[in-house]
Amino acid sequence: MPRCQNPRCRTDYPPGTYRCTNPHCQCLLPDAIVAGRYRIETLLGIGGMGAVYRASDTFEMQQIALKIISAATSNSDSAIAIERFRREARYAHQLHHKNIVPVLNFGQDGTFFIS
Repeated sequence: MPRCQNPRCRTDYPPGTYRCTNPHCQCLLPDAIVAGRYRIETLLGIGGMGAVYRASDTFEMQQIALKIISAATSNSDSAIAIERFRREARYAHQLHHKNIVPVLNFGQDGTFFIS
């Protein structure tokens, strides 16, 4: 039985559910597929802009960190949130350092913005 991994929610869901229905949470649940290739494993953290998950890239067969914001649940104007997210992904993609996680890809999947 999948459980929301947000420490403030922890709601249990029936098998086959992939997103928390709590309007204040809406986290992705384990085994959810994002952008047709990223399988959610666990929630790593939640911040002001979005949530970060450990996920498996089913195409590249590797573990990744997946940052997601949902335009529908953003506290600020969704157009501004989307532009900030894209700008962050573009700038982070240009950085190369052993202590910085590289941005491999970024884009949109329905109402989710991912990097």
